[in-house]
Amino acid sequence: EFTVDGVPNTQSSNADFGVGMANSPPVDVVQEVKVETAFDASVGHTSGALVNLVLKTGGNQPHGSLYIFDRQPDWAANTFFGNLYGQPRGDFSYRLWGTSLNGPVDIPKVYNGKDRTFFTFGYEGMHQNTIFQGSTLTVPDPRNFGGDFSNLLALGPQYQIYDPKTIQPAGNGRFSIQPFPGNIIPSNRINPIAVNILSHYPKPNITGNADGTNNYADQTMTEPVVYYNYVGRLDHSISDKQRLSGRFSVSRKIDGPYRAYWNDVSVGNNYIGKTRQFSLDDVYMFSPTLIMDVRYGYIRYAGGHSPRTLGYDIGQLGFSSSVTDQLTQAADMFPRVGISGAQS
Repeated sequence: EFTVDGVPNTQSSNADFGVGMANSPPVDVVQEVKVETAFDASVGHTSGALVNLVLKTGGNQPHGSLYIFDRQPDWAANTFFGNLYGQPRGDFSYRLWGTSLNGPVDIPKVYNGKDRTFFTFGYEGMHQNTIFQGSTLTVPDPRNFGGDFSNLLALGPQYQIYDPKTIQPAGNGRFSIQPFPGNIIPSNRINPIAVNILSHYPKPNITGNADGTNNYADQTMTEPVVYYNYVGRLDHSISDKQRLSGRFSVSRKIDGPYRAYWNDVSVGNNYIGKTRQFSLDDVYMFSPTLIMDVRYGYIRYAGGHSPRTLGYDIGQLGFSSSVTDQLTQAADMFPRVGISGAQS
């Protein structure tokens, strides 16, 4: 369980990203981090560890900070396999910036908040191109698009392709089938939609194995991430016995497209996560030994994936209008194609 100032801060609705903090406050507005593995019933909601962050409260003197972390692509080395395959260095950039400010709410001639009312504010943003994942994949060999698989036959008879139209009874419950001469499928037997789909595959860019597997490498692929976060807190002392505080936080993360192996029709998603939070806390001291603390908190973590190929007209591939007219807006994209032994 994750909490901020004792109010839940856990998101666990997204199976892809697991359980984690819904909002990670900028480090310069955090006063204390506390991790508990044994606690009483006042916590509840979890049988595992509890991670609680306590945000700073302002004082009579203003304090602030400004920071930036900047890593430019020119300062990063290429990956080992990127160099091995002669692929240029990717845009491995990283920039994180933020600011914080806290102090009294003191408005001259309007309101004197010293010793009574204090604020804390923090902002953080990030732009990052991280190395997504070095990949060595298998893509179809363009020599095979027209039905020519003669190069595979040279590796052994297990690569012989047989003509399904020549199946004939051979007696005793058995059947015979004839091979395609030279391991070449006649062009008039190849579906034009299949050829159009195959044309969207990239060409092999490394030698790979003799059977054509592991013939495409992309070792410098990057995944863009854009993130920002705003956090604010207000504290007010009504009297020596009562103190009120309120907090809000707003964050947004755009991750992707990721798994975008190549071009504009391959599998690839954008992940968008948004957090909205606020909380109120009222502490009243009845006596030195009796204190009441009433909290109310609201959290909404909205996260989801959006395919980046929405809006693709599959009529371009040769599908008839009887097929395209049945597609809903959510399914109006390049079709998923699975080829055994090759990248989908």
